[in-house]
Amino acid sequence: MRVRIWTSAVVACFLLSWVAAAPLLAQAELNGAWTLVEVSGHGAEGDWEWDPVQPSLYIFMDGYYSIMLVSGSEARPLMPDDANRESITDEQMRSIFMTFIANSGTYEISGDVLATKPMVALWPNFMEGGSDAVTFRIESGMLIFSYENEDEGWWWTAKLERLR
Repeated sequence: MRVRIWTSAVVACFLLSWVAAAPLLAQAELNGAWTLVEVSGHGAEGDWEWDPVQPSLYIFMDGYYSIMLVSGSEARPLMPDDANRESITDEQMRSIFMTFIANSGTYEISGDVLATKPMVALWPNFMEGGSDAVTFRIESGMLIFSYENEDEGWWWTAKLERLR
């Protein structure tokens, strides 16, 4: 009887320690610098993809993250040579910055969900109580994010490769 209780206790401790360690293992595997290599999805207009994928940098390190990317397939236009903060027009500003996404803050992992909470973001409203959550996995060295909105019938998937 004692052996059975002791064995059950050891198995329970092992399982609890593995469950408790799983987010730390996922975090350690996520730590590093990543870049987008493929983005595709489905929405009201049908299937879509970013081809080519524009520049991006995702950094994850011990519960902190930083994301900067150009969304879509179009490169951002360059500013005129003589442009500065005072001379750039609203139209130029929109065309240059509308597709740029940047935010940094903290993240938590719960199972296969990565939840981010910004501390600073290009979009000020996102800083004021914003957050994001995506399903993630690391498969064959690729970081894969996915999100699905069943109510509205759209989804997207992003594949990232490790830079470091």
